Amino acid sequence: MLDRANAGLLPWPWMLITLLLHAAAGLILGAFPVPYWAWTLGLASVLLQAIALPGGRTLSKFRWFPATALSLLGIAGAATLTVAISIGLNFAGSADLTNLSPSQVIFEVLKFSMLALALGVLCSAAAAETGDFLSARFKRIQATLLLAATCILGLALGGLFGLLIASP
Repeated sequence: MLDRANAGLLPWPWMLITLLLHAAAGLILGAFPVPYWAWTLGLASVLLQAIALPGGRTLSKFRWFPATALSLLGIAGAATLTVAISIGLNFAGSADLTNLSPSQVIFEVLKFSMLALALGVLCSAAAAETGDFLSARFKRIQATLLLAATCILGLALGGLFGLLIASP
């Protein structure tokens, strides 16, 4: 249970940013007919990042090897989220590639790849910063659970909204 003294110390702006960015990722996964395992990648990425809490202030509390291992875990989470977003955006392209020139196809692929990369980086950076603030105020397990809950809620709300706007 959260400590009553710390209840008012939640980093609400960072938690809201993290929630909204993950909602954008969930929107992409929900609006397009992605395979179900892409959602599993999105959830796995959230759990990896929440366990790692890869913010700079948090990692500075550890020795070299544990800090490096947690950084790699956070990077794996960021990469996994980027892959899930990229899979979702693969379904957003043109339905008829025969009418596009090769340069237009390359531009479309690059555009969606950069969008997936940018959103993945923003989600991961916001989660790391939120994790830093949470770990400064709460025990590690509490910070991990708060961060995971925020990110999963964002994915779920974005996915629900994506399903609503994509349904006929």
